Amino acid sequence: TRVAAAGGEVSLRDGERIRSVMDGEGVSPDASVYASLLELVAKLAGRGEANFHDGLGVLQELRGSGVRPSSKVFNVLMDVVAKDAVHGKVRAEDGFGVLQWMHSFGVPPDRVTFNTLLDVCAKSARGGRARARHGAKVLDMMRSEGITVDAVTLCSLAQLARADGSMGAVEYARDVFDRSEETSRNERSYTAMIGALGRVGMSDDALSYFDLAIGSGVRPNRFMFNAAMGACATTDDVLEIADQMKEAGVDGDAVTAKILERAHKGVPPNVRRPTPNDPLLDYPKRGGGGFKEGLVNFS
Repeated sequence: TRVAAAGGEVSLRDGERIRSVMDGEGVSPDASVYASLLELVAKLAGRGEANFHDGLGVLQELRGSGVRPSSKVFNVLMDVVAKDAVHGKVRAEDGFGVLQWMHSFGVPPDRVTFNTLLDVCAKSARGGRARARHGAKVLDMMRSEGITVDAVTLCSLAQLARADGSMGAVEYARDVFDRSEETSRNERSYTAMIGALGRVGMSDDALSYFDLAIGSGVRPNRFMFNAAMGACATTDDVLEIADQMKEAGVDGDAVTAKILERAHKGVPPNVRRPTPNDPLLDYPKRGGGGFKEGLVNFS
């Protein structure tokens, strides 16, 4: 079922038929079967052919069966929420709801749970359905569980900050990035951080992270080069990075071509103005000892 779904050859009805065959044969589903059904929903949700409510239907069936769910069941359900968030059909609160259900079943969340929840927040923020405080809440929960950040965490948090579009959100993501172990950073997390800084007009800072990535042994791909060029404040900087891209033997794409077209016309990348800070998140000033613990104040 999972393989066929990836190839676009099945639908939710096929999953229902498989369950009917199992019932006819007297085969009781276990947690792995429900996880597979949710993976089918997640694949289809990525194509807009299923949604979070379909995932909830699987969870309700599991509840009625008396089967104890595994962490994978909830992690895949969280992925369904993330896929649905791309289409603007859910909010960050729906992801936190999945986390509450995990606790109600006595299933502890793990790193995958929290990273996928951050992905839900980042995708929801694109449509104004999440803000920086939601990311801070996830990190506070990770900290309370003794789970450290990794490259996926850093990438999703920076993507959330970029979608939030405020200076405070970007500074928060930057502070978490700076305090992370160098081994927890990779090409994608650096690219996301560069893009977030560029989003709020912090061009020099964005380019310093581009240089830091290269100095750390990261080999930029076209996405990182595009992020760096998109963060530039001048056309000269754009063309300089384009030369580095050419020397590195990295081919561009349509985004690259658009940035260079504007640069050759003397038009620097279009950096929008930052949005107002999230009023429910306390932003300490940078350089004042870093961000304090327990940032979120839901009053």
